[in-house]
Amino acid sequence: MMNDANQGTSTGQASQFVQDFMELQLRLSQIPLDLARARNLIDEMRFGGGSKRYNVFVVIYRMMKLLYPDNKPTMGELSRAVSLPLSTTTRMTDLLVEIGDCQRLYDPNDRRIIRIALTETGRRNLQTSEHYFAERGQEVLSALTAEEQATFLTLFSKVATAFRQSEGAP
Repeated sequence: MMNDANQGTSTGQASQFVQDFMELQLRLSQIPLDLARARNLIDEMRFGGGSKRYNVFVVIYRMMKLLYPDNKPTMGELSRAVSLPLSTTTRMTDLLVEIGDCQRLYDPNDRRIIRIALTETGRRNLQTSEHYFAERGQEVLSALTAEEQATFLTLFSKVATAFRQSEGAP
């Protein structure tokens, strides 16, 4: 693998590229049903149902990023932040708690409120994932010259921003 100077992209840029790509993949998978009739027909034929499907890995990654380093949102706040139904966010949180990456905590000011937090294991797993994404991003981008990488990353960032803005996301 080449070093950052030879590739023309930093580890942070490469990691951001992969994160943006995953986020776009998730957003594209959530196209409203009236704009995705053909896709839904294919899904129904292949999977035998018409319910919305989410890329579990992308959802979990986004949730963990929102919890890092020490954010502790309520389930409703987390659901809104990842733009998913509360039931889906709860199922994903249950999975993260079961594998030890997250924990549910009582709010110190109001014990009726439950907050979600990353465990130390979850923090380490997220950092490992980010390192992996940076390496994979650098490998993919190494096919381009430094100038092409800069152009591609600028254009890709604009596309990612346009998708976020079209959905009212930050």
